[in-house]
Amino acid sequence: MDNKIKDLIVAFFLSMTYIILGALNVYSMTFLAFIPILVLPIVIYGIKKSDKNIDFILYSTIILCIALGGNSLEAIIFTFTILLPSYIIIAGYHKNISLPHHFIYLTLAIWVGTFICFNFLTLVGIDYIQIYFNFLEQYLEQYKDTALNITFETIEFMKSIYFAMFFLVSMWVSTICLCIIKFTFKIRKWNFPKFNQLLDFKLSQISILVFLLILMLLQTNKNSVTEVVGVNATIIFVSLYQLIGFFSILSVARKSKKLKDAKVITAPKYLLIIIIIVVIIFTPYTLVSIGIIDTIINYRKVKFVV
Repeated sequence: MDNKIKDLIVAFFLSMTYIILGALNVYSMTFLAFIPILVLPIVIYGIKKSDKNIDFILYSTIILCIALGGNSLEAIIFTFTILLPSYIIIAGYHKNISLPHHFIYLTLAIWVGTFICFNFLTLVGIDYIQIYFNFLEQYLEQYKDTALNITFETIEFMKSIYFAMFFLVSMWVSTICLCIIKFTFKIRKWNFPKFNQLLDFKLSQISILVFLLILMLLQTNKNSVTEVVGVNATIIFVSLYQLIGFFSILSVARKSKKLKDAKVITAPKYLLIIIIIVVIIFTPYTLVSIGIIDTIINYRKVKFVV
């Protein structure tokens, strides 16, 4: 059978699947939870197909059919939380970018796509941010008189950092998504960046300048909007530097000559590394400091800079 005909048949069944899911309101019911699974068929099709001219027709058809079926909200969620992340992965694959770049770009795509959907959802009376706020208030009522000692100020702070919280959620979703794709590609014997690339990347030094500017802005400007933006941005950068610090420790331990020469089996070696990391996690700013130092001086001499 001609490859173009095969592509059309696969495109037909793929489009029907996503249209049916849209008709069943699956995208709004599951939202972020099923992104790693729902992007996989599009990614596989986008990489495997031989005819690159039917993409626009295929995905336009899916979006229009879902919308014309009375589910315009489902069409929006499909576009920004499934189609957008899928294309980020496909484009990165064809450009042979590293796994760290895949991770950062995919995280940003999911994060931005989520908030675009949030804005559209509020138009039909569904406010996920308010649901998040209500959950925090219920949590306060439940645990304010317990040993956890949850205070009103803590809850208000948690409310103010919802941008950063959803960024962290997007990081987790992105991680799960890449793990599923890596596993699937391994079964199909397709090339995909190795996970050990995560031990060989850091943030650009420009990120340090941006981080310092944000800290200065928080100190000099007490505007409520600026404060919320600054606090959220600070938490995001701190989380990224903690991640870099974590990978730095793993990388140094992995490359250490003493560990390489140690006459012990692999499991105890890695158990020792994990114990060290757990101890450091109890002082989280240690990881942040390591991540910042690594970003500035690049003592690991990494290959990938994001």
